[in-house]
Amino acid sequence: MTAWDKANKECQKYLVQNLSPVEEAYLETIRKVEKTARKNAEQ
Repeated sequence: MTAWDKANKECQKYLVQNLSPVEEAYLETIRKVEKTARKNAEQ
């Protein structure tokens, strides 16, 4: 593994752990939709 590959890998890990506010809102919306869909499917 080259230094460049290692740096890219570390950068990707950082980006996954540190989402932007827009990304966090997007994921929260997906969770809410999923929860609603499961609730409706049980009825």
